[in-house]
This record gives sequence, structure tokens and C-alpha cells, in this order.
Amino acid sequence: MPPHRPGAFKDWGHAVSKDLVHWEQIPNHITPHKVWGGCWSGSAVVDVNNDAGFQVGDKKTIIAFITSGGGQGSGLGPLNTQCIAYSTDGGFTFNYYDQNPVIYNIYAANRDPKVTWDEASKKWIMSLYMDKGYDFGLFSSSDLKEWKYLSTISLPGVAECPGFEPLPVDGDSSNQKRLLFGANGNYMIGSFDGANFEPETEVIRMDYGNNFYAAQTWDNAPDGRCVHIAWMPTKRYPGMPFEQQMNFPTELTLRNTPDGVRVFRNPVPEIANLYENNYSWKDTLLTAGENLFKELNGDLLDINIEVDYSNSSSFIINLRGVRIYYDIEKKKIICEGPVIENNIVPDIWKSESEPKSDYLNKLGEAPLSPIEGKIKLRILVDRTSIEVFGNDGQIVITSCFMPDDEKVYSFISENKTKIISSDVYSLKSAWNLER
Repeated sequence: MPPHRPGAFKDWGHAVSKDLVHWEQIPNHITPHKVWGGCWSGSAVVDVNNDAGFQVGDKKTIIAFITSGGGQGSGLGPLNTQCIAYSTDGGFTFNYYDQNPVIYNIYAANRDPKVTWDEASKKWIMSLYMDKGYDFGLFSSSDLKEWKYLSTISLPGVAECPGFEPLPVDGDSSNQKRLLFGANGNYMIGSFDGANFEPETEVIRMDYGNNFYAAQTWDNAPDGRCVHIAWMPTKRYPGMPFEQQMNFPTELTLRNTPDGVRVFRNPVPEIANLYENNYSWKDTLLTAGENLFKELNGDLLDINIEVDYSNSSSFIINLRGVRIYYDIEKKKIICEGPVIENNIVPDIWKSESEPKSDYLNKLGEAPLSPIEGKIKLRILVDRTSIEVFGNDGQIVITSCFMPDDEKVYSFISENKTKIISSDVYSLKSAWNLER
């Protein structure tokens, strides 16, 4: 949002990428409109079959669904309605639909339309936060312009920015479920009959960190992936010309576990485009007093570790002021360090199970049990953020931190730790303009 503009008058930022790693910001094209108002959160689809009838030439239309935010008290026109804007040139310019809104205000500040395709009913499905407790409404459309209310589902403890993704379980297209999540990431998995969502799980936590909110997804992508990216709200770091950031894009999958079907998140493989130096260890017994990571340096790392749980004690990884501790008795991964509070997202919108942050504590902690006697960790270290993926993405911790000036790295064992393998890659900056 441009500086010095009242909070309700938001733009949609606009950036493009060919590999999900290198991004180029281009001018904003979805901006406050004289008829409706601020551009609050929403989503966009590619109208492959020209259902809305906006297509010009051979290029498929992109249709953005936007909450027109505000209200007459803010000088913004009608209180929160759902509107559309469309692009016939690949997303570089947008036209506002002259029959907006496509959904009038239903209740209070209802907002954040997320639209996906339902193959079974051959309809577009919109999920919308109703701003009434923890309710999310479902709507359907054949032409993306006229919408029919279907049903309401409550997601206890979760508000705002829904996702409603069709995903196969274990990659089996004949066994597809719907994933419903909200802004804090917490989710339910269930079935959808074209009108009603039937939960098959309780509400489950998606991310255990402090700085994770309002994720967006690309689904039905040409390669079949569902790619997920979240906002990491923060205060401004000293001396930096910006504030806020996004986490590294991850791929969302559903997998069977002993506890039932669960969400897994893993960094997209395009991160390899940034790989520089490699440090590798195989079949290594780490004893007390030894430091496996004594040779590491730099700011940016992709760390992969596999530990033989049956032949190990608890271990500690130190990364520029962040301490990651695996408690082998409690079967828990604990991430500690100098917390950067987000100070933006109200506490009532965060995960209800999120522990309170303090300086020494709680960049995040999560249950992490061994699988077939092994613990797997993947850790992405950026200059001011850390993302920890446990057991192939079954648990994730996403947090910002204030780094130490000294670049100290260590991996030490309380007694002994059997390292099955560890591969660490130093990373080039994604902002290097030499592609």
C-alpha cells in the first residue's frame, strides 16, 4: 500500500516470476476505484473456458475477485462487497467489471473471496470469510459473475483469508479431498459434494511459528502442484528500507499418516536454482563436544538432516542466534531465539494453540515423533527468517528473528547423535539480477 494513504485504501501488489524464486515487482494495476473503494484480499483465476465471456483474442482471461473494503463511514461507498476485475493481456492491465458488485454485503465486513474450480459439479466455488464468529460461506457460479449461496461451515479458532483446495491423498487422483484453511493456517480436511463441506478431521494446526498469516495458493497449475505462500508480518528491521516479507513458497500435499490424513508442506524444488556450495556428511557419529557445522558461514542456507533416533540423544543446532533443540524424550522440536513480534495481526486471529512469544522463547515448537526410527529436518535460513520443516514437511515452523552480528553455526549433541546424512547448501541471493 502506498505510504500516507488511509488503511482501508489498499492496492493489490503485483509481482511476476518464472521460477517462484526470482521475483520482479511491476506497477500495481488493481487499485482503489472511484465507485467501490479499497482493494482488500481476494484471489484470481484463469478463465480457461471463457465462462465469463470477457476473453479477447487467444489469450485466456484472468479474473480477480476483490473485497471492496470499507464503508460509507470511511468514505468508501457500500460496506464490504465482492467485486471483480479482469485482464485480457495476461495480467498486465485490469478492467473493472461494470456490473460490480457480484456479491452484495451479507454481514459486517465479510471479505477475502477465494475461488477454485470444482470438477465434479463443473462449477466455480467461492469461499468467503463471513465476519461472523468463525464462519466461512460457500458459493457457486457457472459464469464467475452470478453467484449462488450454498452453505456455511465453521472453522473454530480461525478467521479471514480462506483457502478451499481440492487435493489428492498420496497423489491418488481417485481419492480427492478438500482442504479448508484460514488466515492462521489452521485447517480441516473433508469431502465436498458440490454444495456442502463435510469435515473429516478436527481443526489441525498448519504452522507452529510466530510470523505466518494470510497464505495464498496456486492450484490446478500446469504441473499439477498446489503452491502455497504466506505473509510473514513483522516490524521494520533497523536500517532496512522495507517491512514485511513472504515465506519461501512451498508445495501443499495431503498424505496418510497413523493419525489420519494430514497436510504436508515442503519448499518448492526451484530453490535449487540458488544452490552454491555444498557440505555433506554420511553415517557420522557426533559425540559430545564435536561441532558438525563448524565450517558453515554466510547468511543463506538450505540444511537437510536425517538422524537415527534409536542411536541418539537430544541435539542442539545454533544458527546465527537461533537455537533449534530436539528433545528426544518429549519428541518435540523447539525453536528459540530473538523474537520479532508481528505487531500487526491481532492475537484473537492467531492460532489459539500458539504459545506466547518472549525474547528467549518461542520462535516455535512442535511435536515431532520419529518415523521408522528416523527424524528428518529441513531448515531454510534467510537473513532474518527461519523455516523449519520436520519429517518431510509434516510440521513447519515459520518465524522471523533478529540475527546475531556474529555468524555462528553449530550442531552439537548432548551425548551422541547418529547422523544418517546431512546436506547443507549455501544459497545465492534471489535478488541477484544476473539470472
